[in-house]
Amino acid sequence: MRDGVLGLGAGLDLGKVPLVLVDLIGAPYSYGEVLVDDVVRRGGEASLGRAFGNPPHTSEQVLDPDKFAGREGSLPVAHPRVPGTVIKEGVAGELLIQETLESEIPREDAATAAEGWGGDWAVAWKDGDRPCTSLTVVGDDAKETGELRDAFRRWAGERDGARVTGGTGGTPVNVASCAAG
Repeated sequence: MRDGVLGLGAGLDLGKVPLVLVDLIGAPYSYGEVLVDDVVRRGGEASLGRAFGNPPHTSEQVLDPDKFAGREGSLPVAHPRVPGTVIKEGVAGELLIQETLESEIPREDAATAAEGWGGDWAVAWKDGDRPCTSLTVVGDDAKETGELRDAFRRWAGERDGARVTGGTGGTPVNVASCAAG
């Protein structure tokens, strides 16, 4: 069976796979069951069928079934302007923000800050040969935006060249970080 499906992972050193990637790949299985159970509890099997026709639109709705039930959407956020070549852009979402913060601050603190997520826009870009990321994020309100700002400032304090601006008085938080060059 070496040449079959079971041979695909042969010799793979999983210790070199970033934990955030493992978490993101496993997220549908970890959080999906809780969401499905909640949908069925609220409205029976028929509601599950309806949920497939109108699935969650944000990771926040998957992480918090109440937000899915209430159809809480995301807030519009301006796209960060970057001084380089854009590679990819889109919404990071509550889950990826939590995972990012957990790379440098305690899990509970990251989860608390991320729970206040209201909306974001992320851009992966290149500064010459250096890969960079910029994120603009807001919380559901000014207090939660401030919590995100404070968490990202702690995160940035552990990363060379990371910058965090804004986030006061409800203004969006801007985060930028490039790989060491």
